[in-house]
Amino acid sequence: MELTPDPRLKNLDERCVDIVAEQFKKHINLVGIHLRDARNLLQAVKENDRVLAKGVIVLASAALEANLEYLCQVAIEIRNVYKHDLYLPPELFYLKGAEAFIDEKGGLRERPQRQALEKRLVVVPKLLGKAFGRDYQPPKSKSAALKKLRNTIERRDAIIHPRWDRYLQQLGWFEAAEAIDGVELYLHSVQLALHPYLVGFFSLLFTMRGEQKDDVSVAYRTWGRRGRPTRFVAMDTVGVSEIISREWLEAVLWVEMAMHHDTERDSNGSMFTRAALILLYSMIDAQLAIISQMYLQAKGEKFSEAEALFLLEKAVGIGTDGELFVSEDRQSFKQRLLAVPRILSRAVNRQDFEIQTDQPMWQKLMEYHAMRNLVVHSSSDATFPRVSKAQLSEAWKSVLWYFSTLGDLGPDMFGFFLQMIDNFSQMNNSDR
Repeated sequence: MELTPDPRLKNLDERCVDIVAEQFKKHINLVGIHLRDARNLLQAVKENDRVLAKGVIVLASAALEANLEYLCQVAIEIRNVYKHDLYLPPELFYLKGAEAFIDEKGGLRERPQRQALEKRLVVVPKLLGKAFGRDYQPPKSKSAALKKLRNTIERRDAIIHPRWDRYLQQLGWFEAAEAIDGVELYLHSVQLALHPYLVGFFSLLFTMRGEQKDDVSVAYRTWGRRGRPTRFVAMDTVGVSEIISREWLEAVLWVEMAMHHDTERDSNGSMFTRAALILLYSMIDAQLAIISQMYLQAKGEKFSEAEALFLLEKAVGIGTDGELFVSEDRQSFKQRLLAVPRILSRAVNRQDFEIQTDQPMWQKLMEYHAMRNLVVHSSSDATFPRVSKAQLSEAWKSVLWYFSTLGDLGPDMFGFFLQMIDNFSQMNNSDR
């Protein structure tokens, strides 16, 4: 019996195949490192191991964003060197993650374009598909693939930016494995739709299954298994002080693992240091979010509407129907680090202060936040950061400086950070 020829293999554009192959070789780190690290780290995650599970989830999420960036770069390269009229200006700007605007002097400039991740998951492969005469169709809304991917994004957001009523209490092996499976299933759907143009994706996605020798598969870890549902809880049901100390301790554990774990002994940095850097900066955001929302819940009357909206990262507007609506209004990391403690201290304690940004340690804090952004939101035109142990150590010292500064400037509200830093120093010294 003859096999029916795959219609996707007819009338291939060999020039496109060659361009993709060259891009894959050029950006292989961008495509594969985060997913490789997440898979390796999963081997150490136990059933209710919250600390390591967080690392797997953020690395798998970083793999998702890195591969979207890679697909954008492939599309742009095909347009630049081969099909020059492939995209309309808005489509090209979307692939670049930029938008054009006119500055105050009338000049034409570009700035970063805000793009929702769920929208990018559909738009980016659709735009790349135009280069190959293919139409990408995302997984169906009720499919297990999309559910796993949405669970992963939800959990990633809760880890990086916890909310008062959306704190992620339970994490373990299943949530970590589902994160990897969700990313693999999505990338596999793109590969199938654009086959055989995504040269290299087979070697990226298919891994050895543990159950059967020499059998390779995609997203097999949670196949046919029902995990516990994602349950978000209100922070006050857990205890704010417990959450603050837990987030702090988990960041400390990640730094300690990255610096001293046996798997990193002969390495100058790899999966542990990258995950530790991401989670270290997530801890800063988590601490500010937790404290902000604690005071908003307990003493909301002390804050003006503008202050409360800033702390909640919300904006209020009026729609075309005259009805009020509330939307997300994310501020920059730098703005939150400077403004949140000042707003809290001014509103609650009637004490105003400013963090001095001309300090060397503040510059280090910002420098390594930029490196963290390159790890999480990988860029095709920048060197993929390894994150050495020395760099992680400097980042950790700058984080300690920030919280120590808060404790010194606002001892009534932030003095407990000084005690946590002191406890860490004592623990660190006793381990040496």
